Amino acid sequence: MKQHVLGAKRYHSCPSQLKYTEKLLLDYRYMESRGIKPRFDFGFGLSYTTFEYSGLDISASGTGVRVVAKIKNTGVVPGTEIPQLYLGFPANAGEPPKVLRGFDEVFLQAGGSSSVTFSLNQRDLRSVPGSRRSNGLRNS
Repeated sequence: MKQHVLGAKRYHSCPSQLKYTEKLLLDYRYMESRGIKPRFDFGFGLSYTTFEYSGLDISASGTGVRVVAKIKNTGVVPGTEIPQLYLGFPANAGEPPKVLRGFDEVFLQAGGSSSVTFSLNQRDLRSVPGSRRSNGLRNS
């Protein structure tokens, strides 16, 4: 298996000065940009039940965007799910391929369901200062 180590050269030449050359590509962003599939997804093994997502609805809301999805506990025991909202950017945007813009915690009884809503404002839809990305959404 190929090891992905962030530049040993950066950290040993001058121990009191670190060069953060990875910029925005930290954690999941690094793995996504390199096409690395994690062995275990976020939260793997923390639940004894399963969940199903449906009814995704994305709509304009004032000056932002509202994202709603239904989550159902399809298992036989109660459990907690952590839905996450990521925005994807075109390769030439100067951004990581996916950026986490929201998450929630939803407890559901066995067979129960609930809707989760994420509200994104204009700031959430923008990239970091200096990037080439304009505001807006893109279907992927």
